[in-house]
Amino acid sequence: MEKQRTKSFDRLLEEEVLGMERVLFRPDIDLAWKRIIIMTLARLSSETALTALTRYCFSPDKELEGFAKMALEECLMWNE
Repeated sequence: MEKQRTKSFDRLLEEEVLGMERVLFRPDIDLAWKRIIIMTLARLSSETALTALTRYCFSPDKELEGFAKMALEECLMWNE
């Protein structure tokens, strides 16, 4: 079941992933929405998602710093 769920995440278009990355850097977006985006990106086996999370980890919202780092680790595992 876990693999099936991951495959559906992988159907996200690259443009959608890039859009999520842009949202992460917007200061007017609520942290709860950013958490949802970070969790979504973490589950993708996509170089684009991995790059987005890596960039965000260089300049995260202070409140999401640890959360973003854990998400990056998870994304790294999905991209092995």
